[in-house]
Amino acid sequence: MQVTFNEKGELIYVVDFTRAKSKGNSKTLVGYGVFNAKTGEMTYYKGVTSVLTGKEAKSNANASEFLSKYPGWKATNGIFYTIYGAPTYVIPVTKGSKFQGVAIVYADSDNPQVVFGKTKDEAFRNYKKLIASLGKVSGITPQKGFEMKEIKGKVTRINDANLPNGYVFHLIVEGSAKRFSVDPGVNALSDVVLTNVGDRVVLKVMDMEEDVVPVDQFTNLDLPKK
Repeated sequence: MQVTFNEKGELIYVVDFTRAKSKGNSKTLVGYGVFNAKTGEMTYYKGVTSVLTGKEAKSNANASEFLSKYPGWKATNGIFYTIYGAPTYVIPVTKGSKFQGVAIVYADSDNPQVVFGKTKDEAFRNYKKLIASLGKVSGITPQKGFEMKEIKGKVTRINDANLPNGYVFHLIVEGSAKRFSVDPGVNALSDVVLTNVGDRVVLKVMDMEEDVVPVDQFTNLDLPKK
């Protein structure tokens, strides 16, 4: 059983229903039950096929090359979502009681994939790349917005937020209606720290129509060349 919240902030419980392939071995996901703890309403979503169970997703995350690099890091219980049209588990990673990052599992049982990030932004940036690389997911073909784009312009606003895993910078570029974020996983973070309003920048992003778009590559044209 997974615990999460809906869009109204109400506590809900999510339970995956499986069909046993053999006695005592339930591995085939057939649907999800969602129980609203406030209203008592239960909704069952059926017709789920070729999708990992929560236990299998956790096992895949723990066996991935990302977590195997760090002794003691373990994937905890994840929450199932549909992200970019793909069946997905978002799983916190801890060492003991300390949060270390987020594993995201593409939950196709025929081709499971795992990405990791030490921050939520980094994890979702990596997952976005994965989904785009797969080409076609769950019958949904990525459109033009899934391609890598280059954004050029002057910075009109820039600010930072101090998070447990480091600073995340948010900026607005002249001529674009999007807001962009640069997390500690971007190699040019030191250049972002030195960026001021009015500086000319080049951003490389994979825009999937979000309000805030994570930046994959950042270049400040007005900083002295290294």
